Amino acid sequence: MGDRHVREMLRRMEGGGPVELSPFMATTKKFAQLAFIAQQFGYEYVDIRQAEGRYVMLLVPDPSPQARARAAQSRERYPDAARGGALPPLDPEAVEPFRPASRSTSPPGTPTSSGS
Repeated sequence: MGDRHVREMLRRMEGGGPVELSPFMATTKKFAQLAFIAQQFGYEYVDIRQAEGRYVMLLVPDPSPQARARAAQSRERYPDAARGGALPPLDPEAVEPFRPASRSTSPPGTPTSSGS
C-alpha cells in the first residue's frame, strides 16, 4: 500500500467528517489496510460502493469511547502521520480479508491414519 493514499486519508480525516476514498486500482487488501489505519485514528469502515467504474470506500468517525481513546493515543504516538511522519504498524491478521483456508485432503473432523 502506498503511503500517499494513507496520508491523503489522514489529512481528510482531520476535518472530522465522513471521508470517501477511491484509490486507483484498489484491491480488497488495500481497502483493508486503509480501514485498519483509519480505525487507529478513530474512524470506522461503513461501505464500499462502485461509482463511475471505481470503488469508493466510506469511512466515518466512530463515536465510541474506545475509538476516541484509540485516536487520541495514535495522534500522540504519530503526530506527523498525515505529513510524512511515522505510521502505525499494520497488523497482518487484521488486513488479510480473504485468507485462504489451509489445504487438507480430508474433510474437517476426519481422523487421519498414522500409517500403522
